[in-house]
Amino acid sequence: MWGPRFSHNISLFYPEAILNYIGVTPANPYYGTVYPRVVAIIETEVKATALRLNSLVKEAFHRDLIDIDEYTTLSEYWMALELALSSPAHVGVEWGKKLVQARFIDTDLLGGLAELIEIQKEVYPSQGPSNLGAWASLYNRWLRGEDDRVGETLRRRLDLMVSRSIAPFAELIEEGNDMYPAYPTHPGKHTLRDFKPVYNREMSAAYHKVVRSVEALIATMPPPTLAPDTLNVSGSVKSGYSWTAKSGNIIFVLENTMKMSGNRFMGSGFILSNAGNIMKKWHGWLPK
Repeated sequence: MWGPRFSHNISLFYPEAILNYIGVTPANPYYGTVYPRVVAIIETEVKATALRLNSLVKEAFHRDLIDIDEYTTLSEYWMALELALSSPAHVGVEWGKKLVQARFIDTDLLGGLAELIEIQKEVYPSQGPSNLGAWASLYNRWLRGEDDRVGETLRRRLDLMVSRSIAPFAELIEEGNDMYPAYPTHPGKHTLRDFKPVYNREMSAAYHKVVRSVEALIATMPPPTLAPDTLNVSGSVKSGYSWTAKSGNIIFVLENTMKMSGNRFMGSGFILSNAGNIMKKWHGWLPK
């Protein structure tokens, strides 16, 4: 595999760690119920992130490709690269021992120098220039419009790449090319190496989205002893839960304030009169 390996070490980005981070441990009665749902939330968000990263890396390769003048001579270069990068096989979720990663590009699927050489041999099975100097001369004559033989063979090579959904010249864009005169000569653009900050940014955002989604999930699973209820607060109907505390007070907790902490819910709301009128604000633990 050419190009860097992408890994963003968020040690908390794992179901057990995320649940523990928001205060839900295996001792919590909901743990077994919410665990598979947390896994599904991670899968969904990281897969969406991988799709977003795949789109962003296509844009990055496109910018670097058109920045190399010789690649703009044939539209088939971008066609091959776009098609190869658009394969759904590039995109997915990788589960490590204690790490979740987004897979958005697989350079083995794109192909590399080995595939360039293989295609070159298919187009020139037993003939063609015998040394690099002769290839360079022929290629330069094509660029000057003096000889179209290289153009014809380039199209044949690119047609093969398109038919196989590969773009092995992407390795040349990344690393540079000063050894293969049948392809554009240029310094490396380091498209993937320079993409790491984008990857880190997107994975961090994915982690925080997962945490918020899990917190929202937990907030929908209050103790079964609570009764869903509504309360008119300053003319606005609020959703929440109510119960009678041991003190005899009627408590109404606002649903959107509920947070899990130490395997119990906390929240804010109001103490009500027997008639259901607001007496004063309340904040504290919900019953188990």
